[in-house]
Amino acid sequence: MQVLFTSGKTGRSQAVYTPVNVYYMRRSSSSSSDEPQSASEEEELVFDSLDLTDQQPEDSEKPLMTARPKARIRSVRITPYRSRIEKFVWNFIYLLLFTAFLGSVACFIVYFVSTYSEPVRKGCSKITVEDVWVKGIPKLTTESALRMVEANGDGILDVVIGFGTGAEAFFIDPVVCDIYFNSKKPCGGGVLTLDGKTGEEIWRVYTEHEIFALNCQEDLDGDSWKDCVCGGRGATLLAFSPKRKRIIWRYNDTASLLWQSNFYTAQFVPDLNFDGTRDVLEVHGGDPFGEPGRKTRVVGRLILLDGRTGKVLQWVNVPDERESYYSPVLFQYRKEWTILFGTGGETHGGSLWYIALADLVEGRIEKAHKIYTDPYKGLMTPPVITDITNDGVKDLIFSSFNSSVLAFDGKDLTVLLWNFTAKGTESYSTPSVGYYNNDSVPDFLVKFSVGPGFPLYYSAKSVVLDGRNGKPLTKFVESEIATQSSPLTWSFEESGQDIFIFWKADCSRNGSLHYKEEFEFLKGTNVHEQSRSDFCQLKHKQTGYGELIGMSDVMKDFSVLYDSRLRFKEEHSAWVNTTKEALDYLERNKPKLPFFGDDMPHKRKRRHIGLHDAEGIQRYISSGTLAPPLQSNSIDNSIHLLFAVYWFYPAKTSVLFPKDKVCIDEGMKLEKRRFTASGKYYGMDRDGYERVITEECLKKSNKSTNIQFQKEYDPYNLHMGQTTIYRIKLTCDCKDCKTKKFEHQTWPSYMGPFTDSNTFI
Repeated sequence: MQVLFTSGKTGRSQAVYTPVNVYYMRRSSSSSSDEPQSASEEEELVFDSLDLTDQQPEDSEKPLMTARPKARIRSVRITPYRSRIEKFVWNFIYLLLFTAFLGSVACFIVYFVSTYSEPVRKGCSKITVEDVWVKGIPKLTTESALRMVEANGDGILDVVIGFGTGAEAFFIDPVVCDIYFNSKKPCGGGVLTLDGKTGEEIWRVYTEHEIFALNCQEDLDGDSWKDCVCGGRGATLLAFSPKRKRIIWRYNDTASLLWQSNFYTAQFVPDLNFDGTRDVLEVHGGDPFGEPGRKTRVVGRLILLDGRTGKVLQWVNVPDERESYYSPVLFQYRKEWTILFGTGGETHGGSLWYIALADLVEGRIEKAHKIYTDPYKGLMTPPVITDITNDGVKDLIFSSFNSSVLAFDGKDLTVLLWNFTAKGTESYSTPSVGYYNNDSVPDFLVKFSVGPGFPLYYSAKSVVLDGRNGKPLTKFVESEIATQSSPLTWSFEESGQDIFIFWKADCSRNGSLHYKEEFEFLKGTNVHEQSRSDFCQLKHKQTGYGELIGMSDVMKDFSVLYDSRLRFKEEHSAWVNTTKEALDYLERNKPKLPFFGDDMPHKRKRRHIGLHDAEGIQRYISSGTLAPPLQSNSIDNSIHLLFAVYWFYPAKTSVLFPKDKVCIDEGMKLEKRRFTASGKYYGMDRDGYERVITEECLKKSNKSTNIQFQKEYDPYNLHMGQTTIYRIKLTCDCKDCKTKKFEHQTWPSYMGPFTDSNTFI
């Protein structure tokens, strides 16, 4: 509490108690007037110290007590504790701090949203699938790429596809053709044409062996309609006219022929003999009878043929004298027509080579140059040729069989741009190319098979690689069953919206998927039997299934375009019971057959009038193709997709898991038991004892089955499946996107839009 002294009218100081700290006192002038003084005449006083006793003037009445000393008064001008400027500065600082706080909160919210939520991207967010037509064909298999050509003159591209048959033998007994193919000979494979609008068959031609390689980009007979060169197994090569439904020529040059080797996807080269028709380049090689690891292999050959007649113009062995399974490629290198080809196989090293077309025409194979060499496994799949350096020159991107994807500079093929390796894998398919992320460089989807090596794989995985540096743009998409079909790309006008289309196969079972569970086939199981085994049944006693997947950077998840589990009815609708056909044939021709006794085929009981006990297994080897919609609609963001699947009855094989091998090893340590006269193993030789021990161990396993051995080829007991060809319409639920026209699609089919490994751009 402070004391403030003021002077009133009486002139006597009065004490006023007030709680404030600073006080003002107005002192009147000596005038005795009652009028108040002006503000300018007033003097502000502040007391340094105050006495609580009133001070009395001299002329006042005598106080009751002696007056205390007057307080000393100091006259000063008052300065406020905080000026208005100081208040303004502090308020401004507070405002800045508050604004900074709000900005920090806003930045945190933006960071959180951008990190934990996906931005809205332009492009296809969902694909709707609609059947256009489905065609089932019994007794056929197919590993062929589908090709689109005009065959019936209705203005709609039709479908050409190569096939094999269930006869499945290199040397087919003529009775097989009599029983199962209405006596049409040969009956080992062929080519057929389907109406693109309805799926109805237009024409079919049979060949001695399977056809799996087609190129339908040139007119060879001068009728202004595109024709096809078809390659396949067992030195099968021919040209045919889909429009005229006739064979133009067949390859039959004995000097260059390798009877056991294959022909692959042909290339059309400039007219070499000046007859007005482009000519044909082929690779002739491979050995289906050679077991993996065998040192002696059939040497591959490069062959140039007259496009009009099929006559051989030139042929040479590959420069390193190795096998070859490669579809050759013609491309421009330093303004010169150049041939690209590969050598080596699944278990033998090889190289990727190039040679000037002019040198090949002259037979100067020593002029060939190596681009890349793998000492352990070969180069077997054609490349993608597209510009990834934005220098206007197309570069070379390819998968080696031995787990690597490599990119070489198109200006200088000695310059490696990047290399991506997935250890412990093999790749037997050509990458697809498209703009997956939002930049100006195309990217690549690559498929790998995981396992010890052909034909035994434990799982498969696919990944998208950045075209700029070869680094993965996605996580690996894993599946339990390897598929060999090459992927495709559905292209859109803007970068970053393209959709990769590829196969994924798995086993139908619950629980976690042990993708890398190891196993091996029993001794003596050949490559053919291994490749036809039902891995899901052997590993899990479950059924396998396949899905055709669409994947883009815009879609949150895969879009399933096809699921085999939903297509059982269609894929068995055309099935024919070949066991019944064989029994009927035997009954009709009993007097003509040189069979006697009760053990002859015509004495068999009639069984399996319906489907056999096993439903068969699917294979996804054929590469499909995009196609233009049957009815063009600029508003409808759609395109058509054609693809083929087939199923067959699996080979009867058995596999060993690690615990089975431990059991067998323990049993073999007790081999002396076969010398004990009272024992059940007495009298067995070592091989017989090992077989019995193996069978006993397999019976203990929850996954393995009893030992199965493939029987000898029996033409009267062939079980065949069905090929099914689909044409489906894909419609995109699109946000600010537009699909490219079919003619401008970047990678619509195997080896690109022109079947020469070049992209459209």
